[in-house]
Amino acid sequence: AKRDLARVVELDQANGAGKRELALVKKKIQEHKAKSKKSFANLFERAGGVYDDREREKEEKAAKKRREEEALQQAYDQEKGRREEAGEAEISFKDWKEQKEAAEKKAKEEEEAKAKEQRKKEREARRKERREEKDELELDEDDASLMKELQRGYCYFRRNQSAEEKSLIGDIAPKKVGGGGDGPSTPGGHGAASMGAASPASASSGSASAWNSDGTTWEEKDCSVWARDTLESMLQRVTVAGEDHQGASVSAKVTKVSKVDGDASVAVVRGKARYLFDLSAEMDYEIELEEQGAASGKKYRGKITLVDITNDALDDMEVAVVPKGAAVPPNHKPQVDAVVQDLRNEIKAKCIPEFAAAFQTSQ
Repeated sequence: AKRDLARVVELDQANGAGKRELALVKKKIQEHKAKSKKSFANLFERAGGVYDDREREKEEKAAKKRREEEALQQAYDQEKGRREEAGEAEISFKDWKEQKEAAEKKAKEEEEAKAKEQRKKEREARRKERREEKDELELDEDDASLMKELQRGYCYFRRNQSAEEKSLIGDIAPKKVGGGGDGPSTPGGHGAASMGAASPASASSGSASAWNSDGTTWEEKDCSVWARDTLESMLQRVTVAGEDHQGASVSAKVTKVSKVDGDASVAVVRGKARYLFDLSAEMDYEIELEEQGAASGKKYRGKITLVDITNDALDDMEVAVVPKGAAVPPNHKPQVDAVVQDLRNEIKAKCIPEFAAAFQTSQ
């Protein structure tokens, strides 16, 4: 249209209508070009925005590194000047930096050791306090009297009775309980509480042994092996999965339970069963993150330690997570941190309470 109108005006210079139409067409073409230019400019701005955060992050890291290097150089210059004034031997920047890093590392390790020892003392104090409170709440007057007698110890003096004594008080010779005979108890019989590796079922009936039918003696059965094996099996099955807002699939699971330590037992006092355990555990975990369109997923590993798994204070259990291997890149860190927290919650809020319930209800 522009070419045709231009040809008309060229042939007829007095054609005013043709000139007006030509001017209008030129204006429309300019407006269209301006609009197209603006659209393409916005498109490139949006595409460039994808990389803005990464570039900004690189610049911030570079600026931080420069500040640290400047501060380090300034500290070295001060130390160099101090040595000159004191008449001490000169030290190179490299040697000074290595000594400084070694001193900082040692100080950090000492601080961590002190903090760890302090946490241990606090845990022991809390456990002692809980035991004392538990004893005060659970032991009635008869139980307290019985415990005092046990602390003083029992003595049995064997002697032959005379005929007159037997007629007065009867035969007091020890007899086998529940065996149907009149002979004395034999080792391995029912004359003592079993302390083997029992399961909770062997003591969860709420009743004492035949020799302790009146329930006045504290009877305790060891369930440590059952508890350690069961907790290990339950932890080994822990797994969580999720999907972040960008569509990346991320999951975490316990790959290996390396250690479960501690004790567990069922105590029966006055016909009432009490389920006691004090355990700890260590395990390895693995996180797998798969991004859409990626040829293969990324894997990150670490270690989880559980401390103070006790029957009377599950909420006080400590969960420590330590990553291992390659560091998590910044673009994956939010997803990895989120799934690690989910894994912690799965262990603390679900797996451990389920173990405690199984300990009390297992038959």
